[in-house]
Amino acid sequence: MPAGDHDRARRARLSLACRSGESRGSPRGSGCDVGGAACRRHRTRRARSPAAGDAGHRTGSTVGGADRLRRAFATGELLRPTDDVPNLVDLGRAVASASGAPVALRTRGAELLRDLIGEPSHLVLLLVDGLGLGLLERRSPTSTLRRLLATELRSVFPSSTASALTSLATGEWPARHAVVGWWTHMPTIDAAAVLLHYQRRSDGRPLDELGITPAQAFPTAPLIAQADRDTLSLLPREFVDSPYSRYASGGRPRRGYLTLRDAVDTVIERTRDAREPTFSYVYTPRIDSIAHEAGTGHPELDSAVAELEEVVEHLAVGLGAGSRLLVTADHGHLDAPVGRRHPLRPGSILDALQRVPPSGDPRAVYFHLRPDGAARFHDNFEGRFGNEFALLSIEELEEMELLGPGPLGDEARGRVGDAVAISLGASILGMPGVTGGRAWLAFSSHHSGLTPAEMRVPLLIA
Repeated sequence: MPAGDHDRARRARLSLACRSGESRGSPRGSGCDVGGAACRRHRTRRARSPAAGDAGHRTGSTVGGADRLRRAFATGELLRPTDDVPNLVDLGRAVASASGAPVALRTRGAELLRDLIGEPSHLVLLLVDGLGLGLLERRSPTSTLRRLLATELRSVFPSSTASALTSLATGEWPARHAVVGWWTHMPTIDAAAVLLHYQRRSDGRPLDELGITPAQAFPTAPLIAQADRDTLSLLPREFVDSPYSRYASGGRPRRGYLTLRDAVDTVIERTRDAREPTFSYVYTPRIDSIAHEAGTGHPELDSAVAELEEVVEHLAVGLGAGSRLLVTADHGHLDAPVGRRHPLRPGSILDALQRVPPSGDPRAVYFHLRPDGAARFHDNFEGRFGNEFALLSIEELEEMELLGPGPLGDEARGRVGDAVAISLGASILGMPGVTGGRAWLAFSSHHSGLTPAEMRVPLLIA
């Protein structure tokens, strides 16, 4: 740890420990932050509710779904996305600030994370896709990953790679950056796109061939573009030149790697040889891929976490003087038992009431409904899936601030459709119109929901 940061980091850890008491599911408004007057959980939020007498009578109103979600938040079965606890949005702002970008931290969580980071000459962020906090909690308390754990962070909703990585890159919630799921509906083509692959979902056609520019797909600029230090993103070779990688790196240099150890050795050499401050970002998808295919209880996943631990040890020991290493994740994982995987079949009554196929993620599904079909859709969906999903109108989604504090931005509102189905646990929905859709249903584990297994992610600091 760079000289002079020890006391500040210790104070920040104590404060974060107090704040994270809510992160395991305590009702919002309980507990109190360190600092009394700085307490943010007791602030008054602007109330937004339907006009008197129209509850349950608005077009597309889904009375019951919101109440089920609130009960699940109160019991801790699900975790609310909130800026009242440290989260990935906070981390994105803290990292950008530590890299010299002129960024407003905005929340107490971001300020505390910024204190933990300190003033390193060389800042390294390792993003491990799918490394939920639960995977670390299975390891020995004396293991390196457990010993380096500084605090718990909360992901965004949907707890999906596309949404979470964009929140980390921009320091904004999905309500503002508008990447609202793995399959995001694009109004200009009236179809869903896989934004991280920059393709139309149904046929894989590149979005640029359909007239969509990166600025349209990703309307919020990444913060790292404003950094005043030498930056480098190290990504798997197959991703390094993608439109999303170019966007998320802020146009700064990128380098492809063959193995994670290769990337780590590049970072070590870079911090030892540099004559000016640096920021290095490393992304690895291996744990996420294994969890999807094999499930969270498979020995192969434990082996992959053990291998990651060796890489983190090697990196932490090898970094040059004045370096700080951060390790975090975009989301965790939750297994989907076979009996909880539900295909949405073409030709069904639900399908007939939709204007275009649904978008989003398996545990956060957006529906784009025919103008005259909202009430029938609600009744049919509730009858079939009401015990496993909460169906909300978009007004309710916004009122509950599930995509982040404040109102939906114009771009996000145009992408979320008319209703959203949110899993109350392990259940998933398989969508029609998805290339390889059956393969998605066959995955053993998924994410994108609000369960603690999916929403709780670690922040390791060395």
